[in-house]
Amino acid sequence: METPVIIAEKAHELFLKHGIRSVTMDDIATEVHVSKKTIYKFFESKDALVENFIEKAIAENEESCKSFIRKSNDPITELFFTMVVVQKMYLDLNKPILNELEKNHHKAYLAMKEHKDGFIFQTIKTSIENGITKQLYQEDINPALMSRFFLESLLLISDTSIFPSTAYHTTTLSEEIFGHLISGIATSAGTNLINLYKNQHRFVLGPQTLTRPFWED
Repeated sequence: METPVIIAEKAHELFLKHGIRSVTMDDIATEVHVSKKTIYKFFESKDALVENFIEKAIAENEESCKSFIRKSNDPITELFFTMVVVQKMYLDLNKPILNELEKNHHKAYLAMKEHKDGFIFQTIKTSIENGITKQLYQEDINPALMSRFFLESLLLISDTSIFPSTAYHTTTLSEEIFGHLISGIATSAGTNLINLYKNQHRFVLGPQTLTRPFWED
């Protein structure tokens, strides 16, 4: 593995474990067993490492969303799993990290904001529009308005200061909230499909379910 990749991966690991603010270039150098001079050869500042960290998180999130969309048979599972994948990103990049980006790492913060208001918003909106076309979602809803509502709801339940993991299991929370949100815009045909998935226990998520291609059964 190339030295800059090793440095970046260790920095990412430390940021997630300790928070961005608490991690110094000395900490990274110690963990990677290189000098700070070597780090600065590849990354001109801590900002550059933070930007790399966020760019990687965004790229992985986009690929995960696209992967589930490619495998999905209908807008119901497409929308549900898109929201689950996005929620996972925001849980990993917890609120303290996101707050730190906004305060001290402007470029990385803007990249996250652009990802949220661009890719994520458009992905949810397109899924809702597909659902309307296929008569699974109500035709009189406003896709842009509902997409914004879904996205902000997703961010809300990803906030562990509001929904602490000690009180709310992530899987149960996702299934309960996302399920109700999607049911709220569904037609009778959409509701029947949702009930089918629920009866088959196919909306129950977890590490195995997320990687299990149940739509190919």
